[in-house]
Amino acid sequence: MPLVPSRPSKDTPAAAPKQRSRKGKKAWRKNIDLNDIETGLENSRADERLGGGKLHERANEALFQIDTGGDDKGMVVDAVITFNDTS
Repeated sequence: MPLVPSRPSKDTPAAAPKQRSRKGKKAWRKNIDLNDIETGLENSRADERLGGGKLHERANEALFQIDTGGDDKGMVVDAVITFNDTS
């Protein structure tokens, strides 16, 4: 008499599903860390928003200006000191 494979009973656990392959493009995209790349891109985007381009490529004269004229009014502290001296 030939041996017939037995059917699984209710007490035996079912076989676990096979694990999918990790060689495909989905797995590559899923298992990589993009934090450092995203941080670098966000920093370069912020530079472009602030100055219209990358700050390290611009000349110092385009980024800064020297104020040689000064204010016409004078400082508030000077007005307070003269007011206190006269009273």
